[in-house]
Amino acid sequence: MRLFLLPAFILIVSTFTGYAVEPETKKISVNIETGLFGSLDNSLDARWQIRKSAWSHYDYGYSNYGAPYDNFQVSYFGVKPEYLFANDKLSVSAGLRFLDVFSSISSGSLTDNNAFYLLYNQSDNVTEYARVKEINQESYYLSVPIELTYIPWRFRYLSLYAKVGTEFGYLLNSTSDIVFMNSTMNVEKQSILNNTGVSPNSRYSTFYSALGVKFGKPNKVRYNVEIYLPSKLLSENNSSILKMGALTGFSLSVSIPVK
Repeated sequence: MRLFLLPAFILIVSTFTGYAVEPETKKISVNIETGLFGSLDNSLDARWQIRKSAWSHYDYGYSNYGAPYDNFQVSYFGVKPEYLFANDKLSVSAGLRFLDVFSSISSGSLTDNNAFYLLYNQSDNVTEYARVKEINQESYYLSVPIELTYIPWRFRYLSLYAKVGTEFGYLLNSTSDIVFMNSTMNVEKQSILNNTGVSPNSRYSTFYSALGVKFGKPNKVRYNVEIYLPSKLLSENNSSILKMGALTGFSLSVSIPVK
């Protein structure tokens, strides 16, 4: 069995990495891309007054307490022309992306009985908390990414590359919501949102880097897989719920040669 696996492995590797590489005669291509970023380290925005012992559930006769779950992610879809130069070692690209920036804090599943406590009214004589299942915000940006890609290794059907990029975006629309444990609290929802000041930044900008693999023959349609290294948001307050740490994620794209 081992005698069979070794030549099979050599055949597969030689098929993808043979050095008879066809030259890139079509220097311009169009990339259709989609991707997803997530934050490695989130913290709650201080404007939300949430009790530390935020939720509880009854488990095997014990009541357990903890903090809300947080979630921050950026998904996108875009179109990006790319120009290849410097003996096919470098490329530069720019285009348009539609970004969906989503953030939330929640007690877990919306179908269970867990909830956390949000302070929404406090005076000298009154302190009022609302039991909340989830607070979420979704913001949509139109952005322009600009990228420089270095392609050190090109093989017959596979290329390896690294890239750096920056992105600048403008807010199109944003919505925020509070899911209360008791639906009668919905009459207070807009007042709580207004008092908290949930307005995301109208600008979005980031600096990022990635490592990628391109599959396919030169001058043909090719497919790209990229892994983003921990990257930095240059803009602040793109979420009114969470403060974000470094971002990382992946992207998939199709590269269509033009000329």
